[in-house]
Amino acid sequence: MRNSIIAATVVVLTITLALFMTVGCSEQVEPAAQVEQDTPEFVQTICPVMGVPIDENIYVEHEGQRVYFCCAPCIQRFEDNPDEYLAKIEEMREAHEKGQQHDHDADHDHHDHDHHGHDHAH
Repeated sequence: MRNSIIAATVVVLTITLALFMTVGCSEQVEPAAQVEQDTPEFVQTICPVMGVPIDENIYVEHEGQRVYFCCAPCIQRFEDNPDEYLAKIEEMREAHEKGQQHDHDADHDHHDHDHHGHDHAH
């Protein structure tokens, strides 16, 4: 008799679980990636050293993050003080998320290294 009660309980629990899994919860939860579709993903387009457009062929991998620059001399400046320039990229990312433009002229010195024959117009 006791085995019959246990068997019946197992059957009832199995059916209940199967029904719950089939019917499920009526509330649909959207994944975070879908919720944030309003803001396009941030793409670095400005050199963190000079504050001008990047050259997509000039970059370094730093701790798993690709960092782009306008010219090769900026790479050395970045490597001398990566935290400073990563903070500038983070400021750009935050401004992008807020839908704002980052003010590049406010915190960059645009004339402090030689661009080896090319100029960055503003």
